[in-house]
Amino acid sequence: MKNELISVVIPTYGRYEELIRALNSVKKQTYRNLEVLIIDDNNDSKLSNSIKQLVREQYPDYIYIKNKKNLGGSGSRNIGIEESHGKYIAFLDDDDEYYPSKIEKQHNKFLEINDEKLALVYCYGDILYPNGTSEKERTCHRGNCLVEQMQANIAGTSFWLVKKEALIKVGRFKKIHSHQDGVVLLNLLANGYLVDLVEEDLMAYYFHAKGKGITDVNDKILQADEEYLKLCMNYFNKISKRNQKKVLLKYYNNRNWNLIILNKIAEAKKDIKILAKKFLLSKTLFICICRLIFRKHVFNKEKRFNEEVLLGDKK
Repeated sequence: MKNELISVVIPTYGRYEELIRALNSVKKQTYRNLEVLIIDDNNDSKLSNSIKQLVREQYPDYIYIKNKKNLGGSGSRNIGIEESHGKYIAFLDDDDEYYPSKIEKQHNKFLEINDEKLALVYCYGDILYPNGTSEKERTCHRGNCLVEQMQANIAGTSFWLVKKEALIKVGRFKKIHSHQDGVVLLNLLANGYLVDLVEEDLMAYYFHAKGKGITDVNDKILQADEEYLKLCMNYFNKISKRNQKKVLLKYYNNRNWNLIILNKIAEAKKDIKILAKKFLLSKTLFICICRLIFRKHVFNKEKRFNEEVLLGDKK
């Protein structure tokens, strides 16, 4: 159908001005048959009251839902899924924004492909950093790209337009410290669904460092990466041995970088021994060894990137 109802789910926590920007970007959409749900996950009652008043006065057609307790991003998105009525759902983080034709062009892609197995259409976009620099998001995968998703997340939630029915069938969002969007994509693809892409910049993703340290990497991220790998391995029977190797090498490569950044040298050495035993002649093993040898340079490079780009510190 050309004019199907589409639900836009916007979880919000700790932001007000950015939320207004996000809401206005939905208001400017060229696709008009939208149901907008704002899921308030704040513990701050003053902020929640301000958001509730904002919605009532400036966005009276939008649906405001206050969580009874803090549920995090995954839980808030699940509330949005449960309360939505559209055939499709577009998720929008409260600090991102859509360009005017985003939803219309993604919906048109669904109509163009006309395949019941197509569950999700994502798009290109702009990634904007605190120091004013930007880059283009150009991940480009179509079809059942399960192996690619195992190696790196194809698209964050703000880039999606997804069928509600498919989300429900794969169990919605899981409570995990990282890879919340990746787990959904992984489960969709492992269950035979397809993804497609609109090769246009249709949104802006605002990158925010979560802390003031030299990196956002921490022990919880390492644990989440390990949990994600275990989920991937549950689906290894669906991919070839060669692709299983690719996934494992990608994991150890990323883990090695993070361990060096966190100065967990003993663990980095332990992983190198595992790589040497399993993948002796791999390029990944060589890279990890070099990283370990030149770890001071790696650390300083990450520190500069974090301070100058992610934190916007131009001193």
